[in-house]
Parts: sequence; structure tokens; C-alpha cells
Amino acid sequence: RRCVQETDPEYTANFKILKNATIMASGYMIPCFSCGNPQKQAKDLVDATPDHDKRFLIHIIAGEWGDDKFANRKFLKDLIEALEAKGHTAGIATNLFSWNNVMGADCMDFADQQLYYVDPDKKPNCKDYKPFGGWKHPRSKIFIENVPQ
Repeated sequence: RRCVQETDPEYTANFKILKNATIMASGYMIPCFSCGNPQKQAKDLVDATPDHDKRFLIHIIAGEWGDDKFANRKFLKDLIEALEAKGHTAGIATNLFSWNNVMGADCMDFADQQLYYVDPDKKPNCKDYKPFGGWKHPRSKIFIENVPQ
């Protein structure tokens, strides 16, 4: 498992460009499970985001987490709680495959968070969505090419 604890050097500048153009933007992260300390990762994300935007997406990708699904769940819970404690909201970006591999098919613990369904099929609809993780419907879909699964 890789450990990358850095912010994309273009993140802050791009975020400001979007905000200045009055385009809604959310902070985004791929958490580093092996790095630990979800509270610090949440703080670093907020600190790198101009004006401390209130919405953040946490991308759950198979292969980027530990093998212990209960430890993965605790890490995600701690990360979300750290964001919410500062008045932010957290959405989850993932798909059925990644969710089941990282959190487990039986995990419904995060169904209160908004789901951004990841499916790089180039189709701007959710017709192929199959419920998982307690989400009956996604908030929206991330459908562009080359998005990590």
C-alpha cells in the first residue's frame, strides 16, 4: 500500500479559480489509510482548501486501504467525524466493487453521507446503479474517463 501525504500542488489554485467563477466545488481527497491519523488528514485537507469550503468528498478506492474492514470503517468514521466537528460535510465517492472490498458488503454505517457514484462509463446518468452500502440512490455520478475505481 502506498503512503502519500501531500496535497496536489494545483489543488488550492484550481479551487480558487472555480470559486471565483462561481462554480460550485467541493474539496476532494483519497485518504491514506497506511499513513494513519485521519484527524490530521482532515485538518490538512481543510487547511489546503480556500475559504474552508463546507463540502468534501472522500474517495474510497479498492487497494488503497487495509485488509481489516472493521479498521477501515473506524478510519473512515474518524475522518468524517473530524470534518463534521469543524462544521463541514463529507460525501463518499465510490462504487460497489470498491465499497465491498474496502468496507464490506454488509457495511451500512455511512448511508447518511451523500454518495457520489463512480463509474467511468461516459454516461451522465445512474441507470446502471445497483444499491449498496445502504444507499438507495446516489447524489450524483462521476462518469468521466480515467477516474480511479
